[in-house]
Amino acid sequence: MAEDLLALALLPASLSTGPRPEQVQAVEDEIAGMLAAAPPELAADLSRVQLLVDSYSEELVDGPGARFDGAALDGALAPVRDWLDGTCRGTR
Repeated sequence: MAEDLLALALLPASLSTGPRPEQVQAVEDEIAGMLAAAPPELAADLSRVQLLVDSYSEELVDGPGARFDGAALDGALAPVRDWLDGTCRGTR
């Protein structure tokens, strides 16, 4: 899950370079895979991330000036970070 969280945290940077809708769709598909493998406690949070990416994809279709909402992503990932911290702390 930690690797997935890192990949999701890097989304604003990877989506800020003017991606095409099909590239964003690939990100959505990747998030769907993460969601399928995630613990049930994280399903709602990862679904929010997937919805953010889906909304961005739709905005890209409507106009090339669309911007990915990094602040909303950070808010959606906060519970995932908290879960990861609480679940994995001291398990090394």
